[in-house]
Parts: sequence; C-alpha cells; structure tokens
Amino acid sequence: MPLKTKNAYRTLPLSVDAIDVLMQQRRKTGNSEWVFPSPTGGPMSPDSVLHMLHRVLKRAGLPKVRFHDLRHT
Repeated sequence: MPLKTKNAYRTLPLSVDAIDVLMQQRRKTGNSEWVFPSPTGGPMSPDSVLHMLHRVLKRAGLPKVRFHDLRHT
C-alpha cells in the first residue's frame, strides 16, 4: 500500500546492533512477511503485544504504561 504523501517516505539510520537483531529475527521467522509473527504465522494481536509489555514491566518493577507512552521514554 503506498503512503499518503511523497514526504511520508523516509530513510532511517539503524545501528549495526539493530540490524543484527533484525537479521536474527528474520532467520527465526523464515519466509514470514511479518517481523514478529504470531504463533499461527499471521500478524500479532495488539492485545497480545500489550499483555507482553505489561508482563515485562511488572517483572522489572515498573509501572504499567500504555504502549503509545513508550515513545516518550
């Protein structure tokens, strides 16, 4: 699906570490079109992602936040 405007297309620099993590993830998922597929191979449910986030925050002793709030940390 094309983006809405020409200015919506951007090149984002990634660190070598980030590229390594993404390449490892690609090897794990095989030929899936999704970077982090669900166990059934499709896209992950937003609810599943939020539940995982809350489990990680709880284990780390951090307060619950909305997923969107992570962009402000």
